[in-house]
Amino acid sequence: MRTLLVTLLLGCVHPIGGPLEDAREARVPPPEGFVLTYEEQEGPFGARRIVLDSEGALALTRWRPGFVPALDTPETILRNDEVTQDDEGAVVTEAQVRAEDMVRLVDVLVSIEGWKHRGSGLPNTPIETGRARLTLRLGGESSEATEYVRDLDSNDRLVRVRQLLDEVLLAASSAPAPAPE
Repeated sequence: MRTLLVTLLLGCVHPIGGPLEDAREARVPPPEGFVLTYEEQEGPFGARRIVLDSEGALALTRWRPGFVPALDTPETILRNDEVTQDDEGAVVTEAQVRAEDMVRLVDVLVSIEGWKHRGSGLPNTPIETGRARLTLRLGGESSEATEYVRDLDSNDRLVRVRQLLDEVLLAASSAPAPAPE
């Protein structure tokens, strides 16, 4: 009976949530092979995608229509040598995230149980064009959460991830530039 109970309990561990909970308890960055993707689409106002891997490599891609002025956001404050433009006209920013910020990210992901909020299949209506999506990948497994942009603050889930990623971008921009070789 005890073996059956242990087997059942072990079977309940989520393939992404379990390793993240272990990392949180040990106060370490996410496990090797972990990838977080945060995407925010704001209809005619543009979009952004942030991809962060377990090694702390962060890539921010931002698309803005030509008629929308750039705002003072973390990615516009970064040093010019870290910002490039891709073939589609998107602005691409790369940064290295500090280990302590990766630990903070694990803490946020565990506290919102990001792996439990499956994509909700939000309807595609003309009024609701703004969406945010958080995708977590680890060891061939994937989990996705989707919310309307207008509901981010009231839901207080994905907005916490976005706020931490914005803080990380600002921290990367204030870090001293590497010395020329």
